[in-house]
Amino acid sequence: MAMYVFFSSKHLAKVIDTEEKVQPILESKFQDWINARVIVEDAAKTPTFAFLEVMDSIMRLSVYGNDKKRLKGKLETSWTVF
Repeated sequence: MAMYVFFSSKHLAKVIDTEEKVQPILESKFQDWINARVIVEDAAKTPTFAFLEVMDSIMRLSVYGNDKKRLKGKLETSWTVF
């Protein structure tokens, strides 16, 4: 059984602030692609949050992990979706 513990940290506030600034830009771009029928989606928020979560996962793995093979695998598979 895995157990996760998260501690709030002041340095992470900047990450959240940055994400809040980037989110509307990404959402606008995804909406442009939905309108142009480049991607099929009901709402721009869905691919926006999915993209942000993939980036968060990759960044966390690159900072806190030491498994370069796993990081490379995540990066490669992420590009097939995004």
